[in-house]
Amino acid sequence: MLQYECPPIRPPSESRSLLVRATRYCPWGRCIFCYGVLWDYRRLELRPVEDIKKDILAMKAHADEIMEWAQKDNGGDRIE
Repeated sequence: MLQYECPPIRPPSESRSLLVRATRYCPWGRCIFCYGVLWDYRRLELRPVEDIKKDILAMKAHADEIMEWAQKDNGGDRIE
């Protein structure tokens, strides 16, 4: 199974997008979509570039699998 790290909370406007997580934790925590979740006031953490690159490759492989399935089973490459 392909795995990559996704942000835990996303605003509704980003619900149909795939985000690459470059940081962890949020020192602010006051966004409307966050519902007041506090992250134990953990310090903002930058992820290593190599980990981010691995996530991007895993996301690409996942997208390729979905496209292959769509073309094989649905007779086209349109995905809703």
